[in-house]
Amino acid sequence: MIVALAAAGGIIGLVVGSVVWWVHRLGLAPIARMTEAADAIAAGATDRRVEAYRPGTEAARLSQALNTMIDAIQATEDRMRRFVADASHELRTPLTTLRGYSALYSSDGPVDTDGVQDAMRRINDEARRMAGIVEALLDLNDLDEHGIADRGIVDVAAVVDDLHVIQPERCIRVEMPKSLCVIAVSDRVVQAVLSLATNTLWHTPSDATITIRVIGIDNSVRISVDDAGPGIAPERLPHLFDRFYRADSGRARSPGGNGLGLAIVAAIMHAHNGTFGVDAQLGRGSSFWIEFPRGIPECGGVGQRGRSTRTRPDAIATS
Repeated sequence: MIVALAAAGGIIGLVVGSVVWWVHRLGLAPIARMTEAADAIAAGATDRRVEAYRPGTEAARLSQALNTMIDAIQATEDRMRRFVADASHELRTPLTTLRGYSALYSSDGPVDTDGVQDAMRRINDEARRMAGIVEALLDLNDLDEHGIADRGIVDVAAVVDDLHVIQPERCIRVEMPKSLCVIAVSDRVVQAVLSLATNTLWHTPSDATITIRVIGIDNSVRISVDDAGPGIAPERLPHLFDRFYRADSGRARSPGGNGLGLAIVAAIMHAHNGTFGVDAQLGRGSSFWIEFPRGIPECGGVGQRGRSTRTRPDAIATS
C-alpha cells in the first residue's frame, strides 16, 4: 500500500506539475508579457508590438488581435496628424494673404483706389476658398459622425442629365437609360456625382473628351466619369480619395479645388454602403466611378421622364 500510494502520489504530482507548467507557459506568462507590452505602448512606445506565439493557441489569437488593434490605432493617429498638417497648410495660405493685404492698407498713407479694389477682390477670393475648406471639413465630420438618414428613391439618370450646367462649353457625352433608381439620399447622390464630374472637368484639358455613363450591374447602379486626359500615375491611384491629397502639384491651386472633393465622395459612398474607385493609365485617360446598392428592381414611376437624343456640338451630346 505504501508503494502504491507513493506511486499514485508521484503520478498525481507529475500531472499537477505538468498542468501548472502548461498553464504558466501557454497562459499566464504570455498574458504577463502582453500586459508589459501594452503598458509600454500606453507609455509612448508606439513601435512596440506583442510577440507571436504558437499558432492555434489562445495566446497566439490574442497577440494577433492586439497587434492588429495597435496597428489600426497607429494608422489612425498617422492619418490624423497628416490631416491636421494638411488642413493647417491649406488654411495658412489664405490667412497669409488676408493678413498681408489688410496690413498693406491699414497704414495712414495715400490710398490707391485701383489697388484697393484689386486687394478686396483677392481678399474675397481667399476668404471664399477658406470658407469652402471649412464647409467641406464640417461636411466630412457630419458624414463620419452621423452618416445619412431619410433615404428615398432617387432617379440617378435624372441626376446625371443635369450635369451639363457645370461647364456648358465643354463637350460631354452622357450614356444612360431613361430611368435607373436607387435607395439613397437625393442631395448626397447629387453631391457625389457632381464632385466626380467637377474633378474631371477641372483636371483635364478643355478639349479632352468626357463621357458620363450610368449602368445597372446586378444589384447596384454604377456611375462612371471617363476622360481622355493625361491619366494618372499608378502609384498615386490608392491615395486619390484621401483627404487633401492631390495627384500633382499643378492641381494645388485649381479653381475652387481644396483636395476634399473626392474625400467627400468616399464618405458619401461609405455612408450608403456603396463602393468607389478609379481606373487610370498615364497617357490613356482615367475613369472615376461609384456604385450605389440598387435596393429596388425599378423606379416604379418615380422620376421616369422621357429623354430624346440631343446633340450640342459645343456642349453636350446626350444619348
